[in-house]
Amino acid sequence: MIRTIDIRGQSGYDLDQKISVLISYQDRIGNGKVALIVKDEANFGMSRMFQLMADSKMLGLDIGVFYDFHAADVWLKDDQPPADSSED
Repeated sequence: MIRTIDIRGQSGYDLDQKISVLISYQDRIGNGKVALIVKDEANFGMSRMFQLMADSKMLGLDIGVFYDFHAADVWLKDDQPPADSSED
């Protein structure tokens, strides 16, 4: 299932609120992988901040940030942690 979210212009507080939503659905989501696919550097930076904030809350989610849908798809189907996903 693919869902999109635009986090450009979001503050740290806004990102924390989105993480709170993930926490509230933790029993439905479980542990697993979430790939964030971005188009530009601004969204990449905000997504990395989201990733770090989620990691600090120990959600049990492995979040990867990618510019490329195919790379994200391969990572989602693999058991490996994301490589340096900052490359196109």
